[in-house]
Amino acid sequence: MEKKKKTVIITSVVLLCLTCIIGVSIITGGVTKQDIEFVKLDEPLIEGKYSTFLEKNKSLLNDNVYEKSYDASSFETTNIHHFHEEDNLDTISLKEDESIRLDVNVEQAGLYHIGISYYLLTDEYGTNEIGIKVNGDIQYDEARQISLEECWYDNGEVTQDRYGNDNLPEQKKDNSLQYYTLKDSTNLYDNGLYFMLNKGDNQIDISSIQGELDLAGLKIFKEKDIISYSEYYHNEEIVDTPYSTYEAEGYDSKNSSNIQAGTSSDLSVTPYSINRNKLNIMGSGNYNESGDKVSYKINVPTSGYYYLTFKVLQTEKNTTSYRTLLVNGKVPFKEALYIPFSYDDKWQNVQISSVDGTPYAIYLNQGENEISLAVNTSKMRIISEKLYKLASSMNELGLQITRITGNSTDKEIDWTIDEYFSDIHETFDYYISELESIIDYLKKANGFGGNSYIISDLNTALSNIKKLAQDVNKIPNRLTLLSSGSSCASQFISGQIANVITSSVVIDKFYVHGKDAKLPKPTSNFFKGLWNKTAKLFNSFFDENYKGSKDKDAVKVWVARSRQYCNVLQKLVDSDFTKKTGIKVDIELLTSESKILLANAADQQPDVATGISTWIPNEYGMRGAIYDLRNFADYTDAIKEFNDEQLIPLIYDDHLYGIPETENFYVLFYRKDILNSLNLEVPNTWDDVIDILPVLERYGMQFYIPLSSSSSSKSYDATAPFIWQNEGIIFHEDTMTSGIDDENTIKGIQFMTDLYREYSLPYQISNFFNYFRYGDMPIGIADYGTYLQLLNAAPEISGLWEISVVPGTEVDGKINRYMSGAQQSSMIFEKSDKKDEAWEFLKWWSSKNTQLAYSQMMVNTYGKKYLWNTANQEAFKELPWDKDDKKVVLEQWTHLKEVAKAPGSYIIEREISNIYNSVVFNDANLRSTISDSVIKMNKEIKRKMIEFGYMDELGNVIKEYHYPNDKTIEKWRNGA
Repeated sequence: MEKKKKTVIITSVVLLCLTCIIGVSIITGGVTKQDIEFVKLDEPLIEGKYSTFLEKNKSLLNDNVYEKSYDASSFETTNIHHFHEEDNLDTISLKEDESIRLDVNVEQAGLYHIGISYYLLTDEYGTNEIGIKVNGDIQYDEARQISLEECWYDNGEVTQDRYGNDNLPEQKKDNSLQYYTLKDSTNLYDNGLYFMLNKGDNQIDISSIQGELDLAGLKIFKEKDIISYSEYYHNEEIVDTPYSTYEAEGYDSKNSSNIQAGTSSDLSVTPYSINRNKLNIMGSGNYNESGDKVSYKINVPTSGYYYLTFKVLQTEKNTTSYRTLLVNGKVPFKEALYIPFSYDDKWQNVQISSVDGTPYAIYLNQGENEISLAVNTSKMRIISEKLYKLASSMNELGLQITRITGNSTDKEIDWTIDEYFSDIHETFDYYISELESIIDYLKKANGFGGNSYIISDLNTALSNIKKLAQDVNKIPNRLTLLSSGSSCASQFISGQIANVITSSVVIDKFYVHGKDAKLPKPTSNFFKGLWNKTAKLFNSFFDENYKGSKDKDAVKVWVARSRQYCNVLQKLVDSDFTKKTGIKVDIELLTSESKILLANAADQQPDVATGISTWIPNEYGMRGAIYDLRNFADYTDAIKEFNDEQLIPLIYDDHLYGIPETENFYVLFYRKDILNSLNLEVPNTWDDVIDILPVLERYGMQFYIPLSSSSSSKSYDATAPFIWQNEGIIFHEDTMTSGIDDENTIKGIQFMTDLYREYSLPYQISNFFNYFRYGDMPIGIADYGTYLQLLNAAPEISGLWEISVVPGTEVDGKINRYMSGAQQSSMIFEKSDKKDEAWEFLKWWSSKNTQLAYSQMMVNTYGKKYLWNTANQEAFKELPWDKDDKKVVLEQWTHLKEVAKAPGSYIIEREISNIYNSVVFNDANLRSTISDSVIKMNKEIKRKMIEFGYMDELGNVIKEYHYPNDKTIEKWRNGA
């Protein structure tokens, strides 16, 4: 049978190959390249921005060279001094929220750079940020938080997992002495930041916004502009040498833990394996933020001029990415700031050249040199700021029009908008002119005739604006074109604000070579590629890579996460769990949760599934597919480190069908800089929120809650907190009927809808992160996903935002802050024949020590984008997160409250969403709408209760349904 199966597969492969050969056609990329040009644009002059500061003070820039250094003894401070013997340096300890002051004296008023020397003392992946005041003032927003450059390296060699795939080595931060010229946190200014100093005495205050460091010294300086290439190179002979090859993934150091080597299955990439994942490229989606830098140590036989060529893949259609070349830590000449890597759909060898294609000769010293390549999107900084200004203006205009019209979209009403806004035509002319100039700039900077995806979105926004400009009096009925909804102009624009300042290039290797060196072709030939694809297809039928081994004694664990999570888990299992217990475990990728049901029906289910949505154990458990963990005698020991509410979604009728794995959290995010400028306190209750809404609206700002997400279907996560906070109920006590007609529940739903009807919260916000980042929504309730985004994708506001517990409703002197948080869980299948072994694995996996070890390995391997939000509260307490943020999350978890599942509970969730939509959008009467919905709910609940044997056809209760609550788990813990 097995032989016949293989024969069929081989025959299929051969037929496929013949089809490919017969039907072969060579497809070209159709790349139409034009000359690259950087057009001069006017600064948008946004108040408080460094660009505006620089524009106003550009007369103070001059060519004078100046430098003066200060050591630790120069600082005025009572801070503790540390002596670093390895460098024979005295330093000043600067803890978080501490400041030190330095008095400096300059002979001439002007703009100066500040460079500092320091030792970083934060944890492995903490970020160090400082703030700078000059003469008591923060001169621009970017000086409020400046990220200090870090240096990271791989801590160990590349190893292989049990399948032969390369594992990323853990990474470690270099805590040796660093020097850094202060730059903005987004690295969008090539020369770093200038600070204005008066003639004579000045005071410089340095405060630690985040992290700890030892400050060794400070330098005030001005230096000459970087020389041009014509000054750098005078037609000297190029060293006559064959090429040397350096693999891009074999870097020596990097300046961000988020930069990772990646894998490519392309035949032309080295190292290559037909059936294993090899770390063989740099830049696969994590080397694209401005300032990201990777450095390599190279050796050359003699001093002189060499050429550098990089084998790259740049597939962002019709775009050009730019990198800065550094040699031994310095930019050798001005043109090296912007090395272009243009779009092509194939791998290409790109020699380091000018934008017009002139090759650059690079001087290298005999022996070891350091070559660095840094992402540079500084030419797009002005575009990003212009887009932000446009989106803000459109949103503000939309809000002002909404205030006038009362959000009426009645087409029978004739509005005279130009009477309310006398400059409305000029405003739209400005929008059109700015968008056209931005699109023109992007096309010329990219050097392609066709549109990139960014330009396509901006063209759509421009089309919307032009339609509105044709008749401005129709704007009230066409706000979806301007500022409302996911297809409005402001959304298309704001969606590209971050994208224009990211830049991707994948690098396989680079060559150091002489003038006439013949380099390997960047792509494989067609027939090699065809054979390789055929071989890979054939191999895929038999490859056991993350499909599980054939060891029947191994516990099979399906993980509904990406390969990175599986790699680390398998590594941890092999080195710890199997070593301690002797139980073998196979970790297998689960690409879709829908496969669980199909696998169980076909008797192909695993023993354990993890990373599973918390509703699945309950839904499948009530149908007999999942094993009740209460059958294990020590189940209460396994759940002791979890909050009772975390278990609620996993319980069905007194049975426990899963263990929490990860926990989401909803907290209040707020921009402390904006709230301080508006003299607003962080709201403690919903009454406080209502009090600050008029102030926010006066400045064109708003408050965000999850109900304002762009989805029309509102989940329990968004609606139930209002019910819980008003001490309402979902079901009546017997669980046989809906409880939303309870007066407290009605009160909660009433307030939920009033936030929109009476207090004008925005109906739909497609991306709170963007609005928060750019200050249009400086406060709102959001979850863990937003927290990760702000940590990793908004460096320009790092240190300017904080989190707090969510506002609550005061009832009988107590503030209810109830929010949900269930995310992923783990479960054991009923059909498993290794339940005891699976339970041992599950206890080990959910334990405090394992969760801590896994969290550390994930971040040390893949960077802080992989912060692990464990559901184990004892483990979470010891995670190296920001201590203040962790304190807030733990406090919010004390207010955790989940909706328990029961037969028919889905209909209540759906109908609450329908009630919200009817009342808010159709102005329906709340109580009558609830009354109609209760009838639908009770009918469906009865049907499901009959199906599961709790009721007979006449509606009589046959057996009691045990609706879970905190008393249920308390009873379990007490042995009942």
